[in-house]
Amino acid sequence: MFKPASALFIGTVIPLCLVSGLWATTLQDAQAAFREGNYSRAVELAAEARRENPADEAAAEFHALALNALGVSLVESGDWEQALAALGDAQELLPGDAMIAENLQRTQINAALHFAREEGDLRQAWSLLQGVPRDAPQEILARRNRAASTVALLRAREAEDSGEREMQRRHLETSIHLDPENVASLIDMAEWHYGAGEHEEALELFRRAQALDPSVELIAGVIDEVERDLVATEGHVIEQTEHFTVSHPGESTRDFADLCLEVLETGFTRLSQALGHTPRNRIEVVIYPESHFRGVTLAPDWAIAAFDGKIRIIVRPLETVRQRESLFGTLNHEMTHAFIFDIAERRCPDWLNEGLAQCFEPGFEVDSSKISRLHTLSERGELPAIADLPFEFGGISSTQEAQIAYLVSSAFTHSLMEQYGAQPLRDVLRDLAEGMDIEEAVQRRLQQPLEVLDQRWREGL
Repeated sequence: MFKPASALFIGTVIPLCLVSGLWATTLQDAQAAFREGNYSRAVELAAEARRENPADEAAAEFHALALNALGVSLVESGDWEQALAALGDAQELLPGDAMIAENLQRTQINAALHFAREEGDLRQAWSLLQGVPRDAPQEILARRNRAASTVALLRAREAEDSGEREMQRRHLETSIHLDPENVASLIDMAEWHYGAGEHEEALELFRRAQALDPSVELIAGVIDEVERDLVATEGHVIEQTEHFTVSHPGESTRDFADLCLEVLETGFTRLSQALGHTPRNRIEVVIYPESHFRGVTLAPDWAIAAFDGKIRIIVRPLETVRQRESLFGTLNHEMTHAFIFDIAERRCPDWLNEGLAQCFEPGFEVDSSKISRLHTLSERGELPAIADLPFEFGGISSTQEAQIAYLVSSAFTHSLMEQYGAQPLRDVLRDLAEGMDIEEAVQRRLQQPLEVLDQRWREGL
């Protein structure tokens, strides 16, 4: 903490009765302004006194102390740049003063966190932290390292957003080196390893994070998932194409894996063109026997695939045209989730997430049977408003309600696709990633309130 400016300078008043002259009067006025808390005026008058008598050390010392007080007051008002300038000038005048040095160092650290968190200026933040000298007090250095760890974490997330996975890893390693107890960095580093298929490394980091902060509920669930996945993928073979990494049990599933890669690469081009977006990293696909799939995903019996950051799919027979078409639809559906996750992460409501995923299945259409079902629901007053659908469909307990939610989502999203095209919906996803809610994003990109679009769709059924 900064010492209050009013208490910092007891004993610093110059005994002006021992000197005389114009500069002394000016310095006396400066001290009066200081006592009144007008530090800006005190600095101005002290500078004037020094110009009148450049050789006077007392005036220089008081000027430094006034600059220090001004700097502290500017910190309190949030004027970081002016505070740094004032404290820097104070240190130049009194380079050996420990109080001024400590105030400058604390301000560099706090300003760095401000620039990083509030303004997103990570370069400026990092530069300020590098300016804290290595011979600063241990308590200051510890604060500096914690702040630098935070900035390195933010730089890692910036690199992730740009698709620079190797740079992301380097920044995360720096963050953990600076502060081995930075739980957020440990989790991000664990997720990096998990995404790279390095499950044991991920597990060790997740466990470290859990030991440091058992209150983070997410970690326990993730550890359980990683442990299950580690068992289920033991001995898996890894294959890569330009846009995908596929893990599968081995020779017995190689033909299935090769077909999946072929389908996915073909669908990737189509989806990338439609959305005007290319995911930053390879999309991961894991192929399992059914028993392993259930054990990892805990999915219901009817599910044959899932997306949770990775596409997970059950290996199955491909003996008939219908079985192959089902696989094509499933892979394109889950790949659409991967695209949406890359654009908006977990901020997309499931009506749009599932709606788009269904719309991008090859051959999807809102046929007469679906329209008839929607009509029946509407006549019974059972057709839910889009805004009333839950954010996540996973919480819907009734199978019938889930089926209705998926039907309404696909039909409504299909109507938006026909009217506006895919790329405005992509822009909605980007707005969600930036923190807008769905109503704001739809209004901005489609120029209509979500409620109005929903009502018009219902009237057009």
